[in-house]
Amino acid sequence: MNFQKSQNSEQFYSLKSAADQGSFFQLRNVVRRVDVQGKDDITSSYRSHMNFMKDCLAAFVLGSCLDMFGMDSLDGCPNKFHIPLFLHLSSPEDQYAWVKQLGEQLVQKYVKLDEEHILTTTLTERTSEMDDQELLIAEMYNSDRSQFVCTCSKMYKTKGHFRRHLKENHGWKLSKQEKTTSEVDHIAVWRSSFMKLTLLLHVLDTEDAYEYGDGDRIFRNAKFEMLCADVAHHTKYRLWLWRMQAYECAILGERDAMEYKWNYTAITYGGKGKNIPNDNLVETLVQRIKKEKNKRTRIQCYT
Repeated sequence: MNFQKSQNSEQFYSLKSAADQGSFFQLRNVVRRVDVQGKDDITSSYRSHMNFMKDCLAAFVLGSCLDMFGMDSLDGCPNKFHIPLFLHLSSPEDQYAWVKQLGEQLVQKYVKLDEEHILTTTLTERTSEMDDQELLIAEMYNSDRSQFVCTCSKMYKTKGHFRRHLKENHGWKLSKQEKTTSEVDHIAVWRSSFMKLTLLLHVLDTEDAYEYGDGDRIFRNAKFEMLCADVAHHTKYRLWLWRMQAYECAILGERDAMEYKWNYTAITYGGKGKNIPNDNLVETLVQRIKKEKNKRTRIQCYT
């Protein structure tokens, strides 16, 4: 989980994206979260960074819901979806099926975006429009005079001045060649940001699995985490996740593997949803031992 939150910040938190709407750094400045400083301070300020990422995810989900339902505000009424009149009288299974259907539509429309298809379609339309404009401008070029001759009889030697004349005096809407996606920040658009936050959705699901001690989800998500660790070149996490799955799948016997799988968390305060990973518990105990040792050392030195 530490590796996942670090990877989210490394990919999506950039000090150069202050002007990009929807980026983590831009949102951090808008809500004035001064306790969020990026990947360098994640270890020391984990809680503040994680809460900020959760708030961003909730905002993206809320915005996508408002757009999908056709609502102008939280107090508005849906224009594109209507709740069935007798939904509250239906069985819990039917209500769950209806909500699940809406969730699937939300995921398909706002999360699983085909960036390559969208980029290809947009570039094709933009290129076609620019080609038509360039052809019209080329037809106005007089090779004998070596000048661009406008319909209002004004002549220009340079193409740039001629384009500005067409734009200011004749109302031409000239397309500009924009930067490609490889040159701009990948999270400049909020929908693109939301799609890339699917990794954060996985982090939250893993965090919930640890809190409730759900061994099935913990080991199922570990397979995806190992792939992410490999992509991010985190060899230490990749080997740790591989060893974790190897113990459960091959090394331990059936009974020991079951105990290993369902005792991967520990509870310290009691109650549901309060489990923590065993490695976090070990780190907590080590810190307590160090503090107690330093305390006793100071007492002995004083005496």
